[in-house]
Amino acid sequence: MKEKLVEEWLIRARERGGIDQAYGRWLISQGHQILWLGHSRTEFGKDIISVDPEGRFHAYQIKAEDIDLKELRNINHQLTELVEIPIVHPRVPHGSSHLAHLVTSGLFKEEATLRIRAMNEGWAVKGRPTIEIVSRNDLIPFFVGMSDAFWPEKPADIRDFFSFYLAEGRGDFDPKKFSAVLRGLLPISDEAPRRKAQRLAAIGLLGNYLLNPFEREGDHWSLFRGWTMVAAHQAWFASRSELPESDWRPSFNLAKEAAKERLVALSAECLKPKAFIPHDTEFDDYTRTRNLILAGVLAAIDLIHLEQRIDGEDGAKQRLEMLLKNGRLLAWGEGAVPHLIAIQWYAEKREMLVDALPGLKSVISTICERNHIRSEDECFPPPLVSPDEVLASLFKDEPPKTPNRRCPGTWSLEALIDFFARRNHRDFLTGVWPEISRLDMMSFQPQPAIDGLLWESPEGHEAVRKTEMTQSWRVLVEAAREDRSELLSKILRDDRDFALMFLLAYPHRLSRALIGFLDQRNKQ
Repeated sequence: MKEKLVEEWLIRARERGGIDQAYGRWLISQGHQILWLGHSRTEFGKDIISVDPEGRFHAYQIKAEDIDLKELRNINHQLTELVEIPIVHPRVPHGSSHLAHLVTSGLFKEEATLRIRAMNEGWAVKGRPTIEIVSRNDLIPFFVGMSDAFWPEKPADIRDFFSFYLAEGRGDFDPKKFSAVLRGLLPISDEAPRRKAQRLAAIGLLGNYLLNPFEREGDHWSLFRGWTMVAAHQAWFASRSELPESDWRPSFNLAKEAAKERLVALSAECLKPKAFIPHDTEFDDYTRTRNLILAGVLAAIDLIHLEQRIDGEDGAKQRLEMLLKNGRLLAWGEGAVPHLIAIQWYAEKREMLVDALPGLKSVISTICERNHIRSEDECFPPPLVSPDEVLASLFKDEPPKTPNRRCPGTWSLEALIDFFARRNHRDFLTGVWPEISRLDMMSFQPQPAIDGLLWESPEGHEAVRKTEMTQSWRVLVEAAREDRSELLSKILRDDRDFALMFLLAYPHRLSRALIGFLDQRNKQ
């Protein structure tokens, strides 16, 4: 069954974000260090560059189709660069030789194999590298052997695994269930450190299988969330297992890079002409909700220094200014706050004439209006309520609800108060303070902090507090500027870019500590 599933995945998977990522993980399992994995104008025919345990350098060209003579002619320039141009990388000494590989998830036709053999003879005469070919028939045992011991075994885990593998892949990504699948694949046990490191690499490969439906449908946002969650769970497992960084960081970096690639792909789509104009008739609140997610992605690309990977950096700024000026963003609930904050950080960095502060102020005002005990409205949706759930509720035919008899609380208000206090928005906070003081401000601190990398933390401390009716501005600002980063897991403190990605993918983990940490780092 495993061989058949892997074969089907290889047939369906794409070159970028699929075959290249999976092969990179297999190389890691074989003791290679990945020096480069990706696509750029200066790759010179080398999608992956690695160094093996013996110190030899390898370069790989990755494909996702059958290779016949016609296709071989189409990629001839890439193969020539793969062989004849030396590896250009800071960790590769000038003039170093390398081994060349052509890897495809398809099959090599006999005539193509003969042609490559003849090409190799010519290169060998010149003292050049020769190309080793790797086809689907080679990849199947590679990938099955790498992950064979780490597949789910419990019936419930097997069911959840296949529910993802067989998903439609169009907006049906369930982060809670995905986290449960990953957690089941990462048991805390007495395995040897080497086996735990192999498990981490295998989890990355199994992640390729799980996320393939979303890859097939081009659902970049779900893929970004999925790969960010894979990286977070790998970091969690490594910390819980006390693995040395050399055993887990390569696998983590590949998952993180896969998440970044999805942000880049989604941003490229956002910058196309009429990208924010619906293709079909749709509810305007849905359009503006989607706009906010995409605007947050455009902001994040710049904040984590990926803007050079897309064309039209100025176009991103113009799109964001247009969306802000025309009121084309809708905060569906507290889960929208990370996107608005990311846009505000971008606006401050790029000195935009418009920013997201009015949107964030509107969120605070809405929370004050809807989350107190006398409100006639339903509370502002908490972070774990998805935009799809919020929008679907607008069409439900339900009887009017009685007023809230118990304040439902708010999970983002404390962080937002700090955010505005650090920017000296005293007049605004003074104006809404009587309403703020009536609300329960909720917070949850996972115990230990590393368990915050899971979608659901098994244990932690939940706190509820109210502000005083009157508040010293000096004390408020001092509290807002307090360094609470010790409450965050080490990977978030050490990797600011991943911390921002984590905030977007895990909106319910928004906290005073995380927003304060990123606020401070963004100003450096």
